[in-house]
Amino acid sequence: MNTAMGHNGQGGAAANVEQVSAHVQDWSLLSRLLRLLAPYWIEVCGSLLSALAAAGLQIFNPLVISVAIDVYFLHRRPVARWLEGILPGNPIRGLAVLSAAYLAGLLMSLICESSQAYLAQWSGQKAMADLRRKVIAHLHRLPIDFYDSTPVGRLVTRATTDIESLNDLFSNGIVSVLASGVMTIFFLVAMLRLNSRLGIVLATILPIFMALTLVFRRIITRSQQRGRILLARINAFIAENVSGIDVVHLFNLQVPQCAKFDEMNGGYRTVSQQWVTTNAWFLPVIEALGALSQAALLLVGARLLHGG
Repeated sequence: MNTAMGHNGQGGAAANVEQVSAHVQDWSLLSRLLRLLAPYWIEVCGSLLSALAAAGLQIFNPLVISVAIDVYFLHRRPVARWLEGILPGNPIRGLAVLSAAYLAGLLMSLICESSQAYLAQWSGQKAMADLRRKVIAHLHRLPIDFYDSTPVGRLVTRATTDIESLNDLFSNGIVSVLASGVMTIFFLVAMLRLNSRLGIVLATILPIFMALTLVFRRIITRSQQRGRILLARINAFIAENVSGIDVVHLFNLQVPQCAKFDEMNGGYRTVSQQWVTTNAWFLPVIEALGALSQAALLLVGARLLHGG
């Protein structure tokens, strides 16, 4: 019987497989996973285009506000010279036109963001359904001795929890990262067009953002990998104890089995706390850096207004 009480060799073999899988390069895995999205490239491209449109609209509305302030409050020429022949000379009518453009931008942004989320979720769910079918088909092709040396709980975890995590990656990760990168470039270009000094301040801060993100990403990734390994072992332990409960009671192994579970459970709790702690620090640090960047932009902008 393939239970948790008497297959230390099996557990060691499974642990080796898990440790190897934890060291696979992220880019190699990403390239393999992206192949799952290939049949749904139309939906993926639609999601990406929607995300890019939403990113562009996030730049559009601040520009509308800047034009309104420059033209009708500071009586300056707009950044886009072609607007001079379009905007009404009357301030009330001009502000009404710009307000309508602002509301239209908000509405289009809402539509684009909803389309991006829907298409990303749709393509992600389709890809994960295909992956589940491939996993089940692969399990049926494996030899019987594979199941003698592999805990059932680990296989169940791979086919359920881990695949659902991949769905989150497809639905919320890949397209969002690409869109955020493009949006950052748009903001930087727009800032450089508006004022080169402000653009330089923003360009100086971006490498710090990237460095902090890489550091936190490495820590969080390691914690999550260890957590997935430990969770698979816990699931395997529970599945094998439930299926072999008669053996546990026959040999009066309740106390040592509970002690083994407490040890695994404690390890998983420790790793989870590490991930939660790191993640809890990440967002405040990034937000603090964002606030400092805004303060730097305001300081430079104030000096420019006063002829500095």
